[in-house]
Amino acid sequence: MEASPAAAAVSVAAVWAASRGKEIAAGILLGIAVCVKPQLGLCFVLYYLVRRRWKIVAIACGWTAALALIAICRLAVSGIPWLSTYLENGRKVFAPGAINDFTTSNPVWYNMINLQVLLWQVVRNVSFANWLAASAGIVLLGIWLWLIKQDSSCQLLEVSALVVLSLLPMYHRFYDAALLIWPLGWSLLILKQQYRNLVLLIIACIIPFLLPGAALLNQLAEKGRVPSNIVDDWYWNGLIVSHQVWMVMILCTVLLAALGKFPRRFSDAP
Repeated sequence: MEASPAAAAVSVAAVWAASRGKEIAAGILLGIAVCVKPQLGLCFVLYYLVRRRWKIVAIACGWTAALALIAICRLAVSGIPWLSTYLENGRKVFAPGAINDFTTSNPVWYNMINLQVLLWQVVRNVSFANWLAASAGIVLLGIWLWLIKQDSSCQLLEVSALVVLSLLPMYHRFYDAALLIWPLGWSLLILKQQYRNLVLLIIACIIPFLLPGAALLNQLAEKGRVPSNIVDDWYWNGLIVSHQVWMVMILCTVLLAALGKFPRRFSDAP
């Protein structure tokens, strides 16, 4: 759990270093972020790859490979079968009912914030939900790529849209919402530029992540504090308990719309 805030913090430092022309430091920091939490750190590597910051990408990839090689050698010297153990652990955590299962077979499924949580509620098929989520992720990424080519120069908005987008197609838990510090920071920067309604909408989407709301709702249901006719209805899991997934979807839509409709105006944020 502690890896997510750490990776988010390192990514902030990496982007700051890159914006100051410190490409070696940025690459090293991104490599550390990828090693700490790959599904959080890789979207920043993708961003600099798209922006053709080749030196940052090369250093990040090289540093990641070096750290991974050191870890592998250390385990190999100790006689630990790291690869088979890693594959077995990966199989177990994604097995039906396991901690990374996004269906209700997992007793803590409500901690997941990726799109599969909602899609499974509709299609009731794990493979199809994964396929739909991956397809949605590709489409959203394509939209993001197209939008940033439309003469947008607001790096903070571009990164904010990408990191929020990255939360949807692959598994993420509640604490991975630490990445929402990016859109929060951007919204505060434009607060004084007559975009109050937009800022309020973004903040409203982020507020539900300040508390483990889904876990609290689940506990209330288990203790009988919520009427059974509500808990047994489709909207309890599909809308109420899954409200954080809806917030990520809305926030992603808002940021992409901002990136596409006002690329020049928002680039003037201090």
